[in-house]
Amino acid sequence: MSHAADAARLVSQFSALCQRCAILGDHLADASRELAAGGALPGVALIDELDVARSEFADIRRQALDLAAALNACSPSGAHEAATLEALETLLRSVAEATERQATSEARRRALAVLERVMSLRHREDAEFGPLAACHASAAELTAVISGVEWPATHPELTALADGSHPFSQLADFVEHQSELDDAGWELLHEAVAASLGRPLAVAAARGKLLFAQQSSTVQDDEDDWPTVSIATLPPEQPVGSLVWRALLADRPAVAFLSATLADGAAERVDAPVWLLRSLVLSRHVHYPNGDIALQLAEDFSSCEPTELGAGSEGQEVPQALRLLVAAAALRPALVAPETGAWAILRALPEAPALRSTQAYLRQVAEYGERNAAIASHTLAPLLSSTVWRDRMEDLRREVGAWRVRFLGMRSSYPPATAVWRRWLLPDGLIHALLDPVTLEVRGLETARGLVERLSNDAQIRWEIDDTDRRLLGRAHGPDIAIRPDALEQLAERVREAVGFVRRWIALEECRPNRPDDEPRKAGLRLQQQLAELRPAVIDELAAAQAEARSLPLQAALAECRAALSDVDALLDDSSSLALREPPLAALLYADLLHVAGSCLDENWLPCRGSRASRDRLEQLLGMDHRSAWRATFERRRLEKDHLATLEVIQCLEMQREGARELQAARAEDLQRCRNALRHDVEQTRELVDVAAAEGRLDDDTRARLLAVVEQIGMIVPDVLRFEPRHARLRHVREELERIREAMHSRAEPAAERNVGRRSLLAGGAWREATSLFLAGLGENRPESSSVIARALSLANYEQDAIQRLAALLSQRAVGGLVTRDVVDSVASSREGAETLTADLRARLEGDPRQRILLYSLALGYRDAREDANPAGEGVSSEWLREQADLWCPESFRASATGAATADSVEEMLGLGLLRSLGPDRFIPGSPNLLPYLGREEELIGTLLECDNQPGG
Repeated sequence: MSHAADAARLVSQFSALCQRCAILGDHLADASRELAAGGALPGVALIDELDVARSEFADIRRQALDLAAALNACSPSGAHEAATLEALETLLRSVAEATERQATSEARRRALAVLERVMSLRHREDAEFGPLAACHASAAELTAVISGVEWPATHPELTALADGSHPFSQLADFVEHQSELDDAGWELLHEAVAASLGRPLAVAAARGKLLFAQQSSTVQDDEDDWPTVSIATLPPEQPVGSLVWRALLADRPAVAFLSATLADGAAERVDAPVWLLRSLVLSRHVHYPNGDIALQLAEDFSSCEPTELGAGSEGQEVPQALRLLVAAAALRPALVAPETGAWAILRALPEAPALRSTQAYLRQVAEYGERNAAIASHTLAPLLSSTVWRDRMEDLRREVGAWRVRFLGMRSSYPPATAVWRRWLLPDGLIHALLDPVTLEVRGLETARGLVERLSNDAQIRWEIDDTDRRLLGRAHGPDIAIRPDALEQLAERVREAVGFVRRWIALEECRPNRPDDEPRKAGLRLQQQLAELRPAVIDELAAAQAEARSLPLQAALAECRAALSDVDALLDDSSSLALREPPLAALLYADLLHVAGSCLDENWLPCRGSRASRDRLEQLLGMDHRSAWRATFERRRLEKDHLATLEVIQCLEMQREGARELQAARAEDLQRCRNALRHDVEQTRELVDVAAAEGRLDDDTRARLLAVVEQIGMIVPDVLRFEPRHARLRHVREELERIREAMHSRAEPAAERNVGRRSLLAGGAWREATSLFLAGLGENRPESSSVIARALSLANYEQDAIQRLAALLSQRAVGGLVTRDVVDSVASSREGAETLTADLRARLEGDPRQRILLYSLALGYRDAREDANPAGEGVSSEWLREQADLWCPESFRASATGAATADSVEEMLGLGLLRSLGPDRFIPGSPNLLPYLGREEELIGTLLECDNQPGG
């Protein structure tokens, strides 16, 4: 909830408390008079009422003080001791003012960001383009005025700039996103810009003549724009291979990797193989010999034959450049993860007479990797003093203790995952074994090292989860825990956190005061000294070679070698910080796509289906400083309502050890706002479907198909992170309803002829009969509006028994004799209401476990918020249903290996109305509007896990 919403809620609670206290004051006055007159003591109920009021007062005061602290607002003097309603009212006024000030500050920040973007616009061909110059002048003037307005005053155009409705906001959006707009959106923005800023400017933007300063190679960036790096410029017709080398020259190996794998024209020849570009990206981030990055590097290095690199290329420069890239990619892994084989690759590189010092440096690294244990980030750290060591160890123990208490009762949405966690906490369990060595006893050090190395990669963690689930706990039936990504990640994250604690403990043990140097530390110190002696000559040699190089590939490869050398220096620096975990492998490779409009990444940091980056857009990445660009990308993705992307941007900043707290707060507020908007959109669309069905515009199948879309989106609102695709699907439902309405109104045939062949819900007066039945069930109560009747009848699916049961419940919850939409929704979401609505459906499922399994699988599938999940509006196939049957309950469907048992069940469910057919091999639930009321996610899973105890037929 936002701070503004919290403040409003507290004010509302305070107002109710004041009313309660006024009434309570009268009661206390009466009790005082009775006590004075006849000695009658106050009743227990009055004392209880006083206690409740006092408790509410303390709770509101505590929340107000917490909110004041969160807003960095100075609370009134003595607020913590405030004991009167007047003092609390003063505190709440202070909080409300701070909330308003914060909202205005955020709006001002957004507005100035829009104006800054407008002022960064340039004309591609005409640097003196008059309409743009006038626009710049107006934007600069508005910037000065807004910047000069002091709180509590606000500029009248501030809100429009902040929410995107101002002409300047529309101009910036039109320039940046016009290639992604649909026809209606494009025309809307084009006309808005033309009407407010002039048609010449709108035409220039529409023709692609306007671009932002960081997109223009002919305009120097302003001081406040993103810093740029020095890169070679090539004509646009250069092949994608040139972009790869330019990215490497700019020290952007991730962009080089993306250029070779995702850019338009990827079929063109690229001299650098993809495995080599990937290893260049990953090698700088490898910290552990058995982590995910090391495993990928080992696989990539297995493809390397140094003597065959660049075979088929003209001349010697490309092969030489590729060998230098291999050296750059192998340097750090040879020291940190020698089991990748990086040291062997360094040994196998051919002689390079012009780089003798560099070759000597590589030999030293290769020799170390072959003969010694891996270097950790703390290997060369200085020993700690007794006081510092003791304080850090005590801090670690306190953190471990708090962590254990916090997650002792952790539960998962998937019961087998909860069982695995509980098993791990036992004395012989995995988590207990991990954290047990975190003591002052050194004898646990080797055990801890072994466990940490074993659990350094996600593949091993998944194996441990499956082994505990299947072997140790003996669960023979039901899907693997991996079928539930949230449950799998929950367990994996706890293991990673525990491993992080143990890494810290190992580092402290190896820096224990007065501890003699062991062999790994002695070897590391010797290497540090040997490389330090070689380093000056290597730096001079590489710099001279790069200055003399005439080809782009050779320049780029030498630049990467120099970067790798600096990375090794940082590794061997005894002040380097301890790395508790490595960044996600896919994030290192693909995170830059977040900067590219039209591209997106999924929950695992992999490019979404259809994501591609044009050569031009990848080239733009080279012109920006990627650290500074993250905040601009955050704002753009925020405006797009893509909060999976905003989360990934925050995580990227955290990987770079940059603060992102203000972005986290902005994202949380936006996320809540987006979810509220989506929830409202679902409710509005659902109401339109209900009314259309009640008015006879929808046959039963069309109503079910449209409700399948609406209800599926409604169920996943709490988990949605990308909102626009869901709003788009709801728009499609409303557009179809409008097309149906227009088609019916445009026909001249009598109503009877219009309805020929349609199974209208109005046929035979069904609507009137259902309404009469519903109103009779309400007794003396009445519905607030006809839409309330439509909603209630839709929930009951126009079935007589369900209508009567629902009406009886609603009559009990009516407020002042009135049944409102809120009352209907409240009853439907209650356990009693859900059981009432689904009683007939459950009864039909009771006799056949197979049918129950298929329908509950479908209900569970509807709750899947992933974008690649089966779209509800298009239905699922018989193959999907068979896969679910095999997944959850193979024993019940053992009648035929060819899926005949599933096919038979589907046919029976179609006949009973439990499923509906949308067309050839496409099915939806018969009553999709009842799916939310079948049970919570964990209840659906519990039913499915019990299925093997009830084999069918």
